[in-house]
Amino acid sequence: MLMYPFELQFTPGHRQVLLVELCGQDELKVVGYGTADAIHLLNGMIGREQSLQAGAIATADRDRLLAAVYRQTYGARIESTIHCRYCNALFDVVFSLDDLLLHTQPETDKSTLIQTAEGWYQTAEGHSFRLPTGDDELAVSGLPVDEAVQMLLARCTATGTISGNTTGVQHAMEKVAPLLQKEMLAHCPECSKEQQVSFDMQSFLLARLKHDQRMVTLEVHQLAMAYHWSHQEILRLPRSLRRTYAAFIEAATDTQPVFK
Repeated sequence: MLMYPFELQFTPGHRQVLLVELCGQDELKVVGYGTADAIHLLNGMIGREQSLQAGAIATADRDRLLAAVYRQTYGARIESTIHCRYCNALFDVVFSLDDLLLHTQPETDKSTLIQTAEGWYQTAEGHSFRLPTGDDELAVSGLPVDEAVQMLLARCTATGTISGNTTGVQHAMEKVAPLLQKEMLAHCPECSKEQQVSFDMQSFLLARLKHDQRMVTLEVHQLAMAYHWSHQEILRLPRSLRRTYAAFIEAATDTQPVFK
């Protein structure tokens, strides 16, 4: 199966990872929008001959891999319909994923932050840290937010280099490897009020895939009826190929898709 290389910027010891295209098995196994779901999805797409597991990938790299999966699957256009918090009207928020990536670049100021070894950084205050991974996030999942943050920082900092106020280390992590989580201003066309809208790459992709699961099952049904292939054979097809076959079937029978 064809694999696509994707650059890793923040994961020590790995410069790239090879991903296969989404298939129905990947699409249907999405059940939630959290880190465990994202790791499960990527593990199914990482080539089996690679030693790297998705949980070991730095969180910032995982966000960018998910962005690449979204772009390959849906294109660069991000569109979401939200309720205005002032007048409750529905309106669309549209932006380019490419623009988001362009404006979410690492900030490295060598006067306040130096890289001491591969994957390790030191602040001007002497705090030494590495970037969190999915495995780190899973290790603190289920804890109260404040406790989870402290536990995560404890896992990612050198013994004895951090105590008390950890805000500086958190800010340094965000500068070195910013996540694709943004607060953006949106303008309601009905009441003209501006408001902040949150965007999170991980949950947005997973929600889109979960929403499209009905379409996947319809396409599986169409291909099974037309070609008499087994359920698993169809689910193993790359998404783009499955959708092409489904389009051929719809054109031949002059039917419209049930789900859009």
